[in-house]
Amino acid sequence: MGLSDEQFFSAIETSFKVFPKLFIADVGISITDKEKYVMARQPESFKLNLAEGVKLAEDSAAIKAMKTREKQMAKYPKEVFGFPVIAYSVPLINDSTGNVVGTISYVVSLERENQIISMVHELKELSSEMAASSDELASSTEELSSSTQNMSDLINKTKDGITSMDEILKYINTISNTTNLLGLNAAIESARAGEYGRSFSVVSKEIRKLALNSKDSANQINDTLNQQKENINNIINFINDYAATSEAQASQSQQIAASSEKLNELSVKLLNFSKNVSQ
Repeated sequence: MGLSDEQFFSAIETSFKVFPKLFIADVGISITDKEKYVMARQPESFKLNLAEGVKLAEDSAAIKAMKTREKQMAKYPKEVFGFPVIAYSVPLINDSTGNVVGTISYVVSLERENQIISMVHELKELSSEMAASSDELASSTEELSSSTQNMSDLINKTKDGITSMDEILKYINTISNTTNLLGLNAAIESARAGEYGRSFSVVSKEIRKLALNSKDSANQINDTLNQQKENINNIINFINDYAATSEAQASQSQQIAASSEKLNELSVKLLNFSKNVSQ
């Protein structure tokens, strides 16, 4: 034999104290008959106009649940209670009689959910900005790496030019040595000629002087070029190290951009999840 509507409703009332323990969140929960609140429990973290004996509003979720015989949901903006809430009403249907005898209704604050959604929006915006900045950083770093390589190529060409000048210096030294030898031979011949070779001796001295000056100048140029080559080698080594660092930075920037994009996608998923949870 089934329960009468009165017995069914009384059994629900007896179980009322257990209902709040079924929820993780702090909820306001109530049992209504067809017209009013019969039992009510206020939430601890916020207050609602729940009170035993208060008549149900015609547009309430409880009235709609009894009319449709289905669970109803209603959201209330912050302006109504001072904070956003969501209310659910489940019709109490006695299977024995098929009659709707009332509802179980519960209300949950959406303030925390709204805060989470707000933070997710900020996270999404931040991740989008990070992705854009990372893309720009990767692009500029790649350009810098390319410019560094061009500079390295130019300095290598300069180094090759200085190496070519070594051959010219060798030729100048050869001429200097030959000229010096000619001057020495001329001095010997002028000494043999005695009085008649005096003027020739003056010429031989000038030739040897020119040869020595040419050799000194060539040596100075050689020392200067060697110093320049050393400086250029140092510059090349620096540029190569810098280029390697730039390439590493470009790779890291691309990884950051990829990670930022994944973060952005995760933010969108989290945002959608947060919205679904609050429904």
